Amino acid sequence: TTHTYVYHIQTHMHLHTYTYTHIQADIHIIHRHTYLGTYIHPHTHTQIYMHTHTYIHTYTESQRLYWIKAHKEQADASSSP
Repeated sequence: TTHTYVYHIQTHMHLHTYTYTHIQADIHIIHRHTYLGTYIHPHTHTQIYMHTHTYIHTYTESQRLYWIKAHKEQADASSSP
């Protein structure tokens, strides 16, 4: 006899939120990455899970301006033919 099992079906959704805060001269970017998904198992049925990771990036004003300039140049380069 041959038994075939679908072990699990997993779907997930990623949500990124960015919060910008100014503390003195530094720019703090709080990056929250939320991972929401469903896990379907033939024996344990369905589980819903959510993971959230929080990253805090700190930039000085000069670093922030450099970061914006670099991303703008990257965007301009990708949009040009």
